[in-house]
Amino acid sequence: MWAVCTDNAFHGNRWDPDTFFATGRETVERTVADLAELGVTLPPEGRALDFGCGLGRLTLALATHIHEVVGVDIAPSMIAGAEEHNSVGERVSFLLVRLRPLGDRAPAHRKPLQGGLRA
Repeated sequence: MWAVCTDNAFHGNRWDPDTFFATGRETVERTVADLAELGVTLPPEGRALDFGCGLGRLTLALATHIHEVVGVDIAPSMIAGAEEHNSVGERVSFLLVRLRPLGDRAPAHRKPLQGGLRA
């Protein structure tokens, strides 16, 4: 399994799905615990967006705490893989986001500079 999840032990396409998704559950559980220490709770009947979801590692883990989770990504292969690994069902959905060039609508600080560089 290939994923953008930095752990040198799994570099070179060595993730197995069980281990990969377990890291997502661990990360979400740690984050939920940290939030609880601050007095913040996730709304169980709420909705969450996982932007740049990849294979859904965190998207699926969030579904244990939130009723509806949507994962979005720009890579068709990641969305296909996320849908394949969706063990939660219809409470989790994955959407492919199509990007278009901003052209003249780009903020001034993001427009190309001379020579094609971007600020």
